[in-house]
Amino acid sequence: MKKKNKTLNIFLIIMSITILYFYISEYQKKEQLIYELYGDYTRGATVGAVSFYKSLEQQMNVIKVTESSQKGQKTTENDLILDFVKYDYIPILNYIKSNNIDADFINDFASFWDFIADHRLAVSESWEDIFIKNESGKYFVLENDTYVYTVEKGVIGKNEFTKLYGDYLRSMAVANVSENFILKLLEENIIKKAYTFETLKEEIKNNYGNFYQDYEKVILKVIGNDLKQFGSYLKERFISYDPDGGVKKGLKENLSTENIRLNLKFQRFARIYSELKYYKYSYDLDLKDLWNQTATLNYPKLYM
Repeated sequence: MKKKNKTLNIFLIIMSITILYFYISEYQKKEQLIYELYGDYTRGATVGAVSFYKSLEQQMNVIKVTESSQKGQKTTENDLILDFVKYDYIPILNYIKSNNIDADFINDFASFWDFIADHRLAVSESWEDIFIKNESGKYFVLENDTYVYTVEKGVIGKNEFTKLYGDYLRSMAVANVSENFILKLLEENIIKKAYTFETLKEEIKNNYGNFYQDYEKVILKVIGNDLKQFGSYLKERFISYDPDGGVKKGLKENLSTENIRLNLKFQRFARIYSELKYYKYSYDLDLKDLWNQTATLNYPKLYM
């Protein structure tokens, strides 16, 4: 009887150990899956902020968080805007001749850039639309401890923006960029007191360097206001809004875009701040590599 009880006890112990092992194993698998899902969501949300939603504020927030763990000079709104200027997308921006842009101009540019964000929302069902899934059905591949996400999206290129700006000028019955610039400068009292249309035209043509130094703040104000007005024109022409301001799906009329494909790469590292249960790691977006890709494709950094 004792022998039988001993055998039964051993059997029960073995069964208990087996069940416990199975439970722990399944629990660990479940926990690992949750960690992976939360990690994937963290990285995916970052991709969405810089590559889908496109507002200048969201893009800058990601850049600031990413660069907070890195040494060296930090990227500013000023840097991103001046990078955009050099690609000659909006003709009036060519009248900017220094690296000194003020807070008001940054706000005007951000207002214009909201059209890009609204356009993205209007032409996509969800932010997942830009992701390219790999053969395993995942949104990323893991290469040498680097998580790589591939996105593809339609962007408004230089030729289309040049055409749209021409449409904008025609809507105001203005002949060209130069005339628009002169007319709007003459709306400023300090310019109106010193110049006529013809004398200002000659000054800009023959002595713009000195003119820019003398009236830089006024010039930035005029260009910023024009850029903001151009953004409003584009929204009115192409975007439909709900009564509460939400962007409706679809465009009022067709808009030509160019497809761009980018790889966004993340390095994993231990969280610098408090470690949360499923947010064990932080992820460092390789901005330098991303901006090298946009430059190679001849697009501004803001097209990341």
